[in-house]
Amino acid sequence: MHPTYSVIPVRTPQEFQQFWSLCKPHLQAVLNASTFSPATAEDYDYFLNGEYLAAIKSLFTRENDPFVPAFFCCNGKIIGFVSYVIYASENGQCFILEYNIDDAHRNQGLGKRFFALLRKHVKQNGAKYFKLNCSNVDNERFWLNLGFVKAECPDEDGNPIYTRAV
Repeated sequence: MHPTYSVIPVRTPQEFQQFWSLCKPHLQAVLNASTFSPATAEDYDYFLNGEYLAAIKSLFTRENDPFVPAFFCCNGKIIGFVSYVIYASENGQCFILEYNIDDAHRNQGLGKRFFALLRKHVKQNGAKYFKLNCSNVDNERFWLNLGFVKAECPDEDGNPIYTRAV
């Protein structure tokens, strides 16, 4: 039997808590591995001690252009997650904040497979192009292999931005 893959958006506060329980260790790992813009003590404090959680909870419940956490599932089992915001009320940008496949499921082509599902989903919800930041060389290589290009202008902190059409 062939596996069934799906991207399931978080809808309830309980699912949001489940998302956060997966996201927080991921954020710790990203901060530890950041090479393009090494993490500061302030970064660790912001992302791991409640301020970031409060911010995304607020964005999760806003009416226009909400923060969307979603689970990557294989046969109904969560094997990763993504979070993004589609600025449908502006220019159709879909900004990907987090994208993670569990370590045990990496290097099997699942990142590409889930990205294809994500593209279809966000396009149906008004996205016209993707935008994201990379934290390290492996992360950058993954996104470049999916057709992202490095934008000429960095973000306000000087970090490179990567884009691609939906």
